[in-house]
Amino acid sequence: MVEMDLMIDPARFNPYLDYKLDPGEPGLENATPASLSVARVAGHELGNLIQFKSEAARRGGYVIYSNISISFARRGGFLAAIGGKTEAVIIYPGRRKLAGTGNTGIDSGDPTTDSLFKAERLREIEDRIREIENRIRTARSEIEIEELETEKKVLELAKFALMSGMNPEFFSGLMLEALV
Repeated sequence: MVEMDLMIDPARFNPYLDYKLDPGEPGLENATPASLSVARVAGHELGNLIQFKSEAARRGGYVIYSNISISFARRGGFLAAIGGKTEAVIIYPGRRKLAGTGNTGIDSGDPTTDSLFKAERLREIEDRIREIENRIRTARSEIEIEELETEKKVLELAKFALMSGMNPEFFSGLMLEALV
């Protein structure tokens, strides 16, 4: 005879998880068992990344940085994916405007102007990175720290790109995501 305490209830061991999509995000809000949650969330976020890349290509841009992060928690007898987030930095070569700042005023044929642009932008990026590092030290929530770390990574990528001699027109796409 088996005691009731030793029996495993399948509904508790492998519960169904409900997912909510962001407003306007394509996809289905179907419940998924915890055992299949990682595949479901990873597949959905990969679909978002593919959508970002195809939209960028359609508009003449390039995805130069992408990141998929998945949040995990124990649900029943499984380590389940409870949410996900996809990020992408897209540049559009040939566009010379930064959001909200108007024309950059850069004449890409003038090396002196390019050097001044690069030095000025490098100082701005380094100042912003220091500011973010200070905010990380005083941040109170893990979510805020994660957002600040992501912004810092994008700025470090922009700094590296600028220091390696990247064209200012190409660089303006990085600044659009990082500084706005």
